[in-house]
Amino acid sequence: MSIRQVAALAGVSAATVSRVFSQPDAVAAETRNRVKAAADELGYSPNPVARSLARGRTGNLGIVVPDIANSFSAVIANAVQREAQRAGYALFIAGSNHRPDEEYRLARAIAAQVDGLLMITPGMPDERFEELTAITPVVVFNRELDGLPATLIPAVDGMTQAVEHLHALGHREIVYLEGPKVYSNEMRLRAFRAACDRLGVDRLEIDVNDHRFSAGVRAGDLVLASGATAVVAYNDEVAVGVMNR
Repeated sequence: MSIRQVAALAGVSAATVSRVFSQPDAVAAETRNRVKAAADELGYSPNPVARSLARGRTGNLGIVVPDIANSFSAVIANAVQREAQRAGYALFIAGSNHRPDEEYRLARAIAAQVDGLLMITPGMPDERFEELTAITPVVVFNRELDGLPATLIPAVDGMTQAVEHLHALGHREIVYLEGPKVYSNEMRLRAFRAACDRLGVDRLEIDVNDHRFSAGVRAGDLVLASGATAVVAYNDEVAVGVMNR
């Protein structure tokens, strides 16, 4: 069933039929009712993609995470999906596997199909965001960029309390296992250094540049060889890997 058949039955132009379904307020009520009656009689249903394009909205949101399998990414994605559904949006989810080039490719592919894009701990260059925001609104999570709305996790207090707790237990040489070069790691490392220096604790830093359980397992022997008596890991998965080793 085509829009032209509906137009012929209703005695209007195809453009009028299109406006009835995309911009109903722009069409007189009598004409609108006649077109809808003709559409019902013929069993016509407008293409949802075409309708969304005509309205300038897709009804979709997008989210790009570093790793779909990561527990932190899963928690964030689940919360976003719940809120998106509540607002009547469908959600597209993609994982970049911590590759900035893949992250940009996925974001660019999704951007044209959504009304907004959320980037979780993005690692791609700043200039890439200018290209994305020219297509769709972008919000970043755990990264600061001029001109972009962001949600940031205040990691300083948690790291400070962790070092203070270890110091109170008598530890005077502590290792920090660094994660990927992202906002969270930068904040935690800065707080770790400040707390150790303030308390007179010898600090060691081992750059695993990873967020996964396997990175903690690999770092376990390095922690033991360092001579330190305590270790603070970038995240829970790395910490569990160290303990497993």
